[in-house]
Amino acid sequence: MGVHRRVRRGVASVVMAVVAAVTMSGGAGAQPPHGPRVEHDVSAEAAAHEKHPRRISTVTLITGDRVEVSQWRDGRRHIRVHPAPGRSGVRFVEWENREGSLYVVPVDALPLLAGERLDLRLFNVTGLIESGYDDSRRRELPLIVEYASGARTSVRADLSQAGARIARELRSIDAAVVHAAKDGVARLWTQLTVDSGARTRLERGVEKVWLDGPVRAVLDESAPQVGVPQAWEAGLTGEGVTVAVLDSGVDEDHPDLSVRKAEDFTETGDPRDYFGHGTHVASIATGDGAASGDRYKGVAPDAELLVGKVLDDGGWGMESWVLAGMEWATSQGAKVVNLSLGTCATDGSDPLSQAVDSLTESTGALFVVAAGNHPNDPFCFHDDRVSAPAAADRALAVGSVSKSDELSDFSNTGPRVGDSAVKPNLTAPGEGIVAARAADSALGEVVDEHYVRLSGTSMAAPHVAGAAALLAQRHPDWTADQLAAALTASAAPLPGLSVFQQGGGRLDIGRAIEQEITTSPAALSLGVVPWPHTDDEPITKELAYHNAGEAPVTLDLAVVGVGPDGAPLPDGMFTLSTPRVTVPAGGSAQVSVTATTQNGTPDGHYSAWVTASRNGEVVARTPVGLDKEIESYTLTLDVVDRSGNPGVGLVHLVDPEVGSIRLIEVFGEPVQLRLPRGQYDLLTTVHEEGPTPESGSITLVARPELSLTRDMTVSLDARAGRPIKAIVDSATADPGLRRAVVDNGSLRMGIGTDIDTFDLYATPTGRVTAYRYAFEYQSALAEPEPVAAERDRTTRGGREERVKKTLPRGYNLLLTEKGRIPDPTFRVRDRELARFHASLHSEGSSDLRPAYQMSFPRPVWSDEAWGQGYEVTLPGERIDLYSPGEDVRWSEELRMEQGAIYDTAESVYRRGPVRNRSWNAAPLGPVARPGFAYDLLWVSLSAFTPSRAGQAFIADVDAGKVHTVLRKNGVVVGESDEPDGGVYPLPAEKATYELTTRATRDVEWSTLATEVRARWKVTGGPGADGRLPFVNLSTSAPVDLLNRAPAGESFPLQLTLHSADGGAVTARAVRLSVSFDDGATWRRVRVTRRGAGFHAVVPASPQEARFVSLQASVRTDDGRELDQTVIRAYRLSRS
Repeated sequence: MGVHRRVRRGVASVVMAVVAAVTMSGGAGAQPPHGPRVEHDVSAEAAAHEKHPRRISTVTLITGDRVEVSQWRDGRRHIRVHPAPGRSGVRFVEWENREGSLYVVPVDALPLLAGERLDLRLFNVTGLIESGYDDSRRRELPLIVEYASGARTSVRADLSQAGARIARELRSIDAAVVHAAKDGVARLWTQLTVDSGARTRLERGVEKVWLDGPVRAVLDESAPQVGVPQAWEAGLTGEGVTVAVLDSGVDEDHPDLSVRKAEDFTETGDPRDYFGHGTHVASIATGDGAASGDRYKGVAPDAELLVGKVLDDGGWGMESWVLAGMEWATSQGAKVVNLSLGTCATDGSDPLSQAVDSLTESTGALFVVAAGNHPNDPFCFHDDRVSAPAAADRALAVGSVSKSDELSDFSNTGPRVGDSAVKPNLTAPGEGIVAARAADSALGEVVDEHYVRLSGTSMAAPHVAGAAALLAQRHPDWTADQLAAALTASAAPLPGLSVFQQGGGRLDIGRAIEQEITTSPAALSLGVVPWPHTDDEPITKELAYHNAGEAPVTLDLAVVGVGPDGAPLPDGMFTLSTPRVTVPAGGSAQVSVTATTQNGTPDGHYSAWVTASRNGEVVARTPVGLDKEIESYTLTLDVVDRSGNPGVGLVHLVDPEVGSIRLIEVFGEPVQLRLPRGQYDLLTTVHEEGPTPESGSITLVARPELSLTRDMTVSLDARAGRPIKAIVDSATADPGLRRAVVDNGSLRMGIGTDIDTFDLYATPTGRVTAYRYAFEYQSALAEPEPVAAERDRTTRGGREERVKKTLPRGYNLLLTEKGRIPDPTFRVRDRELARFHASLHSEGSSDLRPAYQMSFPRPVWSDEAWGQGYEVTLPGERIDLYSPGEDVRWSEELRMEQGAIYDTAESVYRRGPVRNRSWNAAPLGPVARPGFAYDLLWVSLSAFTPSRAGQAFIADVDAGKVHTVLRKNGVVVGESDEPDGGVYPLPAEKATYELTTRATRDVEWSTLATEVRARWKVTGGPGADGRLPFVNLSTSAPVDLLNRAPAGESFPLQLTLHSADGGAVTARAVRLSVSFDDGATWRRVRVTRRGAGFHAVVPASPQEARFVSLQASVRTDDGRELDQTVIRAYRLSRS
């Protein structure tokens, strides 16, 4: 694949599950999102979006449940799960690996995952977001539904009945592309599944449901390197052979390319290549070099070119697009099909690999596929292994080498996942390849108007596709397997590389066109020989030699290669049934290859080539791979549910030393697996349904520090689980979210629910000392809000009486235990918690309004915080209690109908006396926290922020009109009408920045801050976190719950200065003026220093005044400036 920068696209952009293989030479690579592999340049604005102070993404799962992820600039991630319409609540399992990939799986999907009937990528929340499948960018969930035999008609009817749209039939794999509207996915889930006790199953007729996942895109000196001139001299140019390139389209106006036919299979509606990857790939295979005087001529310049656009204008695609393109290309008579794209590494059972094998068998087309580039995408487990569809049995998988015949550092290698088969099949040049440049493309290192330089396995594959076309011209009757065999047999093995890195070797077209001797199979995979090797039986496989010549050939055979230590093969490890064989003209001869591993040789991977020589010259090589298993044992895993029945589970097997994770599906019967000797950590969850939909349980079952030194059986038994719960002082507090997590340093695995009749359990463990281990339990519990009469009574008593007797309590808990899972029932006393008397203010209206108070507790060893909370009422008062301590960081939000107030930083809470704090308290005022990312400046303006320092307000509804102007060194660089002040293309550098804004609003839910004007000015550059050190002013006052101050009385204000970058602020002058007539006249107020801030007293208001407006001016010692005016900053009470 190629290019190392990632591109993000807008709503119309689709990311494919295939990847293009490209790496920009000279540094930045062009790497696209997930889908067939295409690599592309990154959109700076899209990339900068990732650096916005908070980016909120929502993903709708196939069950209809929604996962909301808020990604903060400082690395924090806040997560909430919302049940689908019609589902009574959420019951889920979740896990996160070291790389931050987050999976959330509702419990009714677990049996289908364990039974391998459902694609796990459907629940990879971070992968779906990064690939553009979140709800803001895709309104439909794209699926590939695989039919059971003969069930096409009935399943189509069921899908239509569920409101899903069948977008395309995929007859090569007996499946359909199905699109379901996100708001109707829950209905589709109900239609596709049958709830049979604890084991959800698919409706009869549905074999498996896959995500229609992402795919991405993965010559002058390269042509001689692989022997192209010899082929041209022999008159071979690809004439009469049809080559199909399935990629990002083609620039049909490029002088080097003659396109017979081009079709679009994406959602762009145009086969033209705006990305540039497809044009480049096509010209490597078939370009005629017209624009360069033949200098950049492709391998097969006279071949007929078909182009299927299966990657979008950002270099990403979807698996279904690629599948449709494959079916089209073969129906158009393509002899060779190039796929410079891919998805994740697989064992060849994925839809794309299945289609390669099926279409090769039915049409005879040879599929030449890029082996893939790493790093790969967030969906992938085996980042550096040969990806799909190169993993297919019949695919000719191509790795990349440099001009000096060294393996490219980005080129994926083997062995194949699952069975250790030999992959890739061969290599070809893939670094710094100059080929055609699409007119509308910004991809790669531009050479001139017509050419661009790119790197990746995407560039290597079309060299081989072109070579296959030359070979097919010479042998028009050869099958795909014969073409592949000749290219493999003639390849040149490169010193120091194993067969799992290079297959047969580097492409040699000059030899391939003369190749008469081939073998079947073209590569011999001897598989895995289990340890111990004291009683190993010899492994024998047949190798057939074929002679395409007109005379018999006598071949001298030998085996050469290296062991896992790099030393030459031990004598006698590989033997042949005969050292010499005569292959008749047009005929075949059989030879047996035997491997003997009971010989005291080192354990590990062995790479070999069977060489066939004639008159002392090697005329054919066949790569041979063998995995002599290192010391390993059989681990038998058994899952038992709480009733003692065979259970269903996804067992996560972790190697703590290296952090690797293996997912084991257990579906009602024991599973055996082979593992190297070592220490492992096992985690799984066991779900059991109850008599009603709202009952049942999930048990988190753990087996840490498992020492595997012999064959053994481990039973993961849910019956050992103990109830997970927190018992608090309040007898009436009801729980909301309950969530428990085990963190073993490599994996965080959790269970959760918001249904109070659904039980959570965990199995206690002993003390874990070999690696980090922690147990976490979080929950939010709340007492009922008082009814109106009770609320009125609380306003008449003294504050202490209200606090002690009548105010509702809310508990925000994160309880942790390091080193083990304890008995997970916790007794928590109020006096052990941090306690706050919270005042929840309304903005001038006495009408009671509902709100939702949320907390996001984060253990210090994780960047992840899951949201929990409870319903509250504005205006109102309550007591909120929190788990204290240095191990927990808290951030909070108050979600109201008009928007959300959120903390801009985390807090640590400590136990002690009850402290006061407010939500949504006046005086209101502006806050700006501008920050740089990717040469963009994000203003991050909140014009109507409450008085509590460290908070900001984000409106969800019409918040009025905001106009912002940004100046740099006195020159206007941009203006914005966005509520957040906008985003401006600017480099992060020292300068004089001035920001002015004016915001107005007239809304029914607030009588305050009807107009806000502000100006910030600073000379300097961004701090370590990218923020400019703008000065912000927070003004606090003892207003009542309606944000009122007593009319006719003097009123104190506390003024505090903050720097947006978190630094210190030393004020030279702070001035304050007040207005009682909405800014018509102003009166200066004396400001004095008090503690770390400033103090002012607003004089008694005139009789007719209803509101107080504030105007402030700040000048600092280092030259920073702030001027702000808030009309109606707070209200006056005349009761």
